[in-house]
Amino acid sequence: MVGKERFIDAAFRALDGGDLEGADQALVQASCIKPEYAIASYNMGVLRNRVVGAQAAVLCYTRALMVAPSYAAAASNLADALLATGQGARAEVVCLDVLRHVPTSGQVLLNLALVRTSLGRREEAEQDCRRALCAAPALASAWRAIALLIHERPSVADRCYQRAWVSGLRVPAVLVNRGEIAQREGRITNARAFYESALSCDPYNPDARANLAAASVDDGDFDSARKHASAVLSRHPEHPLARWIDTWIALAFRDFKHGYEAYDDPWHSTGSGSHQHMRSIPLWDGGAVNGAILIWCGQGLGDEVLYAGMIPDLLDFGVEVVLEADRRLVSIFQRSWPEVRVIARGREVPGDVVAQSSSVRLPMYFRRSLEEFPVRRSYLIPDSDRVEHYREAFNRQRGQSSVGFSWRSGNPRTGAQKSTRLSDWAALFDLPGFIFYSLQYDAGGEGHPSLQANPGPDVKDDIEGLAAQIAALDHVIGIAGVTSHLAGALGASGHVLLPPAPLWYWFAEGSDCPWYPSLTLVRRGVDETWGPTISRLVEEVRNHLSG
Repeated sequence: MVGKERFIDAAFRALDGGDLEGADQALVQASCIKPEYAIASYNMGVLRNRVVGAQAAVLCYTRALMVAPSYAAAASNLADALLATGQGARAEVVCLDVLRHVPTSGQVLLNLALVRTSLGRREEAEQDCRRALCAAPALASAWRAIALLIHERPSVADRCYQRAWVSGLRVPAVLVNRGEIAQREGRITNARAFYESALSCDPYNPDARANLAAASVDDGDFDSARKHASAVLSRHPEHPLARWIDTWIALAFRDFKHGYEAYDDPWHSTGSGSHQHMRSIPLWDGGAVNGAILIWCGQGLGDEVLYAGMIPDLLDFGVEVVLEADRRLVSIFQRSWPEVRVIARGREVPGDVVAQSSSVRLPMYFRRSLEEFPVRRSYLIPDSDRVEHYREAFNRQRGQSSVGFSWRSGNPRTGAQKSTRLSDWAALFDLPGFIFYSLQYDAGGEGHPSLQANPGPDVKDDIEGLAAQIAALDHVIGIAGVTSHLAGALGASGHVLLPPAPLWYWFAEGSDCPWYPSLTLVRRGVDETWGPTISRLVEEVRNHLSG
């Protein structure tokens, strides 16, 4: 056996026997006998990456490429090692250099896509994935990579995950990815099935089990959710999703002490593309500051209304507040808190801002127990002229109670769980002495003879108009959405229909709503259809408005 082959053979025998140090020495000797022997340098890189770490492997892979510039495997591993050590720009150069020699290497094109994804250049990365798949249609990892890049197109992404699986990437991660898509689309039963399949492949996979916990919450199965989250945390106590699910469940059952233990985690581990990192302003730590605090929400419109309810707490704390808001909320927020500087999202932030915080973080400072929820009926002030205008419009038929009504959600993730059909509400429209007005901004073509059209031109974009309508009505009935949030913030009388597992701040039990004392909550049971729940709500409305 020739000298270099003898050392290579010895290296692999050492590897088979678990002697990593001996394998490394044999590879070094092989490289010394013939330094241009690229495969020895490559294998040394593989070994050192495993034993020492990515940085130790960089030199070995680089030496292999110096000898064999078209060595695609060495280029791929070098790009991976450079990425792992935070050298994304250099990894991109490596991939481009090798592609000059082997322009149709699917693996190197895929590595280039991964590098550009890490650099935030997702459109280029998607094109690189497409080129990789043209060069190697059966490259399973490229199918998964492109699926991850187009997650905002769930149906296409799901088909790509399927191709990855069929092409041989039969790993739990692909099943988890498909479960995440199903969960995002509200197909909770399908999502749970994907996560359970992933766990059948790997019972200790933390991502699969944490996602199963999240899907169990969406399904209203809190016992299973607790079990799965606890199982993950017993092995991986810092797993972010499992910690968040544990937090969510605790808060949903009003266990504020435990719930807030990990509540702040997401804002200390956000990526560079997050709203928080758009500006280099320190995160507020709950203490006094010498300057103004920028408050923003980063969630949906209803959440923005709810969490804005703690702006008065901030003012009482003695800080100056700059409130960044959806443009549709700017005027009503400014009217409600004249001492706050309210700016539309995307506008320049004043120069005296010294700290920032999402309003979603404020509960852990100002709502640490039920006793800290203020005794107040409302905190938003509508436009009084518009309220009077709508009050006249709604009172054209004297002797009847005016009731505003919304019944469906367009939210792609949670809409399916909380939406109803207009036909489910026949018993409501049969109530005598009431006149019903639609507050639904997207009726989906549904209508009912007893449901009056909304007198406003656009309740979706004209939030001031919607708020004035709510304030002018005698009562509001709706699902968990922006209409109900506005009703609560305005102190309007109302009933809210909830699915078995609403967002945590609606809590998991009880008919009271500490955030909005004027609202009554009606909950659908886990094994209950909407029919019996709506019947209970109708009876409550009858008694409430008749009394």
